[in-house]
Amino acid sequence: MTRSTAMVSATLASLALLLACAPGAPEPEPYAPEPPPERAAVPTHLIGVRWLLVDGLGGLEDQVEISLSFEADRIQGNGGCNAYSADYAFDRGALEVGPIAATKRGCPDPVGAAEQQYFQALGGARSVQAQDGTLRIETGAGVLVYQPRS
Repeated sequence: MTRSTAMVSATLASLALLLACAPGAPEPEPYAPEPPPERAAVPTHLIGVRWLLVDGLGGLEDQVEISLSFEADRIQGNGGCNAYSADYAFDRGALEVGPIAATKRGCPDPVGAAEQQYFQALGGARSVQAQDGTLRIETGAGVLVYQPRS
């Protein structure tokens, strides 16, 4: 490096240092991550109710008891053989169910077949509606219909 190049480099470094320390120079804001978007829970009258599936699996629901309960941030229930739970997001009727976690008991058919069909349908949930004591979840495969357990 030549002497003049070294002097120019030193001068530029000094100038940058002076500008960074100059009064009135804006200080960088501390990093604050964006908060996650708020997820609304389903309407409170649905929370804590145990809903039993009465239609939506082509008659398989008559051979097995399948249940669903909404909590503030999760759904849970029994698929006929295995307990399950999943996160969900709800926004003005639209329902999205996250990956379903279930216990791993082996279930003979028709219970095992009904449970797998149910988990697949519930995982494709699009909307939820409660009317006249009936809960309806529209999925990519059709509509799951529930009644409250009496």
